[in-house]
Amino acid sequence: MLYRLLRTIAIGSTLLLASVTGGAHHETTQLIIDADIFSVVDDTAALFLASTLPNVNLLAVNVHTQSSALAVSAIAGHHGHTGVPVGLLRPITNDSFFDDWLYERREYASKVAYHYSNGSLPWGNATDAWDPVALYRKTLAAQKDGSVTIASVGFFDNLSGLLNSTADAYSRLPGPALIAAKVSKLVIMV
Repeated sequence: MLYRLLRTIAIGSTLLLASVTGGAHHETTQLIIDADIFSVVDDTAALFLASTLPNVNLLAVNVHTQSSALAVSAIAGHHGHTGVPVGLLRPITNDSFFDDWLYERREYASKVAYHYSNGSLPWGNATDAWDPVALYRKTLAAQKDGSVTIASVGFFDNLSGLLNSTADAYSRLPGPALIAAKVSKLVIMV
């Protein structure tokens, strides 16, 4: 079990470090994380690093479950990023993940959210989370061209929604063109 925990932390840490390092000047990375924080710690490690590395500006985080949105808010808030917007896939349900294969994974996101709620989404207010596609579009539209890194360490629903999006109040560009204009790196954990 300890080996799996360390391996998971190493994968998440390596992914995020790969996405934010590089370049001779170590400029600040404008980062959006798309994660599935729930029962394994790779996404939590990525969020921890994004919240604490001095050369990272955490712009937004998109997730898939209600407790994940609240946990992200709590973790980012704990590290001084109380205003980081969180996107939550719709429809919002209270469905939980059940590991019927190994029966070893334990959901921890709701516990983190409950005990450490101090971010942009207080405990019980997951409905205040952004729609993830709207959050992607608003955040990207506000950034300089070619300046954003997206680290996707979760499911692809939110990125798919962005790719299939059309012009809106945030940008006249459809999803693929908005990504091409604003995103310099897309790092995906598969």
